[in-house]
Amino acid sequence: MTQSPATARDLFHRRLEQSLLAAFLLMVTLLCAAAGLYGRQERQDRITSATEQAATLTRALEEHVRRSMDAVDAALDSLALDATARRDGAQRDPDAMQRELRHKRALLPQVRWLAVFGPDLELQAASGSDELLGQTAQLRQTLARQMETADTRLQIGAPLGDPQAPAIPVSRRIVGADGSVLGIAVALLDSAHFERFYRELQLSPAQSLVLSRGDGTLLLRHPHYEAMKPGLDMSALSPVYRLPRPLAGPVTLLATSVVDGVERLLTYREIEQPSLMVGIGQDLDPLLAPWRQRVMSLAFGVVGVVAALTVLLWVALAQIHSSAEAARRHRETLEHKVRERTAELEHANEELRAFTYSASHDLRGPLNGIHGVMQLLRSRHGHQLPDTALDILHHAENSVANMVRLTEDLLTLSGIGRRTLEPQPVDLSAMAWEIAAELADADPEYHVELRVEPGMSVVGDPGLLRIALQNLLANAWKYGSRADQPQVEVMSEVFNGERIFIVRDNGAGFDAAHAHRLFQPFQRLHSSREFPGTGVGLATVARVVRRHGGRVWADGAPGAGAAFRFTLPEPDDRTLAQPA
Repeated sequence: MTQSPATARDLFHRRLEQSLLAAFLLMVTLLCAAAGLYGRQERQDRITSATEQAATLTRALEEHVRRSMDAVDAALDSLALDATARRDGAQRDPDAMQRELRHKRALLPQVRWLAVFGPDLELQAASGSDELLGQTAQLRQTLARQMETADTRLQIGAPLGDPQAPAIPVSRRIVGADGSVLGIAVALLDSAHFERFYRELQLSPAQSLVLSRGDGTLLLRHPHYEAMKPGLDMSALSPVYRLPRPLAGPVTLLATSVVDGVERLLTYREIEQPSLMVGIGQDLDPLLAPWRQRVMSLAFGVVGVVAALTVLLWVALAQIHSSAEAARRHRETLEHKVRERTAELEHANEELRAFTYSASHDLRGPLNGIHGVMQLLRSRHGHQLPDTALDILHHAENSVANMVRLTEDLLTLSGIGRRTLEPQPVDLSAMAWEIAAELADADPEYHVELRVEPGMSVVGDPGLLRIALQNLLANAWKYGSRADQPQVEVMSEVFNGERIFIVRDNGAGFDAAHAHRLFQPFQRLHSSREFPGTGVGLATVARVVRRHGGRVWADGAPGAGAAFRFTLPEPDDRTLAQPA
């Protein structure tokens, strides 16, 4: 059944309204989803960055503690050897022993006191007259327990003295050649030495350092915390002590403290001998405070965009209703005048077409904005989205397919700084041939003589290196188009022990005085009428090369072609296999 013009127009108005509403809902949904994913990723990035910083700090702590303990172990081992020699007949003057202890103590800034006790824990010699520490019952109980063990390696006792400045006993049993126990050599570590080192790290107020024994006995915490005094058993407080031992490198986990209820990011490293643990704790609330501020700003921005789209939709719908009402009035009043009615209807249709174009034009700005959000959503989180969401995203991208190519180039350029490098062996020679084949297929009528040096291998991110090489070869392909016999060469050379990769053409070339502008975004040495382009490709090349720790530069002359040179790290044959 044929529809009347009035019915068809009303149906068109309804469908136009439905299309506008569907587009509005789609844009709002995608915008909110992208904002949510961005906020979640930003939080994870903050935690990852803090984890990497904590891993570096714990590594420095581990090295400092290990060096300190190794020096003390060497001194106690020397004392044990001297005691064994005296047992075997080489007797020494007690005053000489005391002078030797003082001398060794002077060489160890981390040691507060050195002493040698006999088999019955009688004091034989000491580096000084620290009577408080020498006579304390807690120290003697610690030494008695260590005397009963069969382990002659370095042993760490429970901290002694003032909780604000504790001393940490470190001892080694002295065993004769016949296996008999001759005594024990003791060093009291001065916590002030470690505190000075911790202060030099300039930690934030939200960070704290912990040094404990392998069994969880707290030796030292910086800064001091009244609820966590030296000697506290942390094995039941921190989940890290319940993990399988030894720890494989730095271990990071999120946990809520049972002492103060604060959620912290904990990073620990283990020192196997003597059995010690060093850790960094970071309060999660101040760590994520900048993220919360950015999320709030993003939320306000999303609300603003949604409000603007809502106003625009309301205006568009109002104009649609107004235009439809005007058409109905014209149709009713000019019912008996066919010619005038036809002219008025044609005029109304023309206004309606103009309105449709205007509405589409007004919506183009928000659609261009949402296109950037969709590209970011696909590039960052496409692998996380379900198939249904990917299908919706695909249809949305198709609806804004007229986005200019410059936006895509800028997204590629900005995405390179955030992308995580995945280095592996890459065959640049094979990659160059693949890209050249794609360029040749794109324009079969254009013939280029290509020479590629075989066996050029590097270690890098294959995806990023392909982007860089694609831009360089496409650049050479484009600017060599006016040469009589276009030639492109991909090769390498060694200069001062450094391997340099070169992409050379015999095309239009450039003024070398302006070479510094080539790798800056939007800087072009030729007009777009001569050679089309966005001015972003070489900036992308520079960003990729610098992400790999390399350098890039160019030389050339007008009409004499150009050569683009870059460096990349050499492959390590001992650890990485060459690409096939």
